[in-house]
Amino acid sequence: MEAILRNMEKNRKFFIIEMMTGMGQFTLLTGAFLAGFIHMLGGSDSLNGTIGAIPAIMGFMQIGSAMYLESLQERKRVTVKMITSLRTVLGLIYIIPILLIPFNLGLEVFIIMYVIGFGINALVAPAISDWLVNSTPAGIRGKYFAARERYAFIITILLSYSASKTLDYYKSIQQETTGFVLIGGTVLLLGLINIVFMRKMHEVNHEFQPSKYKFIEAVKMPLLDKKFRKVLILFVLWSAGFQMGAPFIAVYMISHLELSYTYVMAMTIVGTVMRIIFAPLWGKLADEKSWFLTAEGSVLLLGLAHLGWAFVSASNSQWLIPILSLLAGLAWGGVGLSLFNIQFIFAAIKGRTIFIAINAAISGVVSLLAVRTGGMIIDRYAMTQINIGLLSFNNIQAVIGMSALVLLMIPLYIHMIVRE
Repeated sequence: MEAILRNMEKNRKFFIIEMMTGMGQFTLLTGAFLAGFIHMLGGSDSLNGTIGAIPAIMGFMQIGSAMYLESLQERKRVTVKMITSLRTVLGLIYIIPILLIPFNLGLEVFIIMYVIGFGINALVAPAISDWLVNSTPAGIRGKYFAARERYAFIITILLSYSASKTLDYYKSIQQETTGFVLIGGTVLLLGLINIVFMRKMHEVNHEFQPSKYKFIEAVKMPLLDKKFRKVLILFVLWSAGFQMGAPFIAVYMISHLELSYTYVMAMTIVGTVMRIIFAPLWGKLADEKSWFLTAEGSVLLLGLAHLGWAFVSASNSQWLIPILSLLAGLAWGGVGLSLFNIQFIFAAIKGRTIFIAINAAISGVVSLLAVRTGGMIIDRYAMTQINIGLLSFNNIQAVIGMSALVLLMIPLYIHMIVRE
């Protein structure tokens, strides 16, 4: 037993490094960096937003990997193999398309690599989540997850700032591709570090008994579970609300407001600092009260932040964006922690990875529909001002506003339905 506890403690230390490097890769491959890269390759606003939602859309791929993982007594070897593939593909995701720009294949190859990379990410996600939860006793999860996020986002701040300054410099001398090559090298280095530390982790399964499931049986399990159906509906609302508008916020800042990478990243850093400061407080509140309370409060704040984005324009962006960044950072300190843990509260122990995978799969389909709906509205009203009373919105503002209204429904649903 002592050996198991020591292995769990070592795993928790390594999982901090895993999140620092993994989140570092994710930060440099999403948001303003992703929007700028696709814009440089000639992609449209609608395509930009759709690609931005791919990490969530690919969630449907978790079903197959979860069924396979449930049949294994030991999962470390296959998990590390998938992580090695994941970090390698993501590490080359800027460099290879840039090399193919002279052949007019940069955008196409980038999209293919992005789909493959985050497809592998979806396949390995159930294993990593279960490994992390098995290594962390329930009584310390709030405190530990908050600390893990804090260290990860400190690295994120440093990476965001240095990468944005690098891009702005090379963009100013008409060599933006060089800036992305340097960022691509950083992404590759982070991936290699991630692989090394994942290999050092210990298997922790707590006498797990492997089981084999048929596909229909696996799909039915969470759908027929009354308690877990509440979680499925919760994540449908979350995916619809968040993915309809969130992928287009960075697009709006880069291509419409024409803000510099440095300014955009400065606002990201403001939000990240707020997240670092308040994540421990959200975690402590969850340990003392409940994850339901932290989910209600944090999603409410995030919904208000999204609603504020519907009113951002060139005339008010310099003062309104910092306020919304502060509010979103405060909210995200609790959102990620809360939604992640609520799944595990309701998921059955037997077949748990399948429960989480089905949830991710349904969320992925809803994310695809949501981002495509947002993209179609943006394309349909590309040159139109939408007037509601005395207020006037452009196409992207309107989409973000609609997404906010869905997000603001979620705290009510959690309070009235999920808690019961």
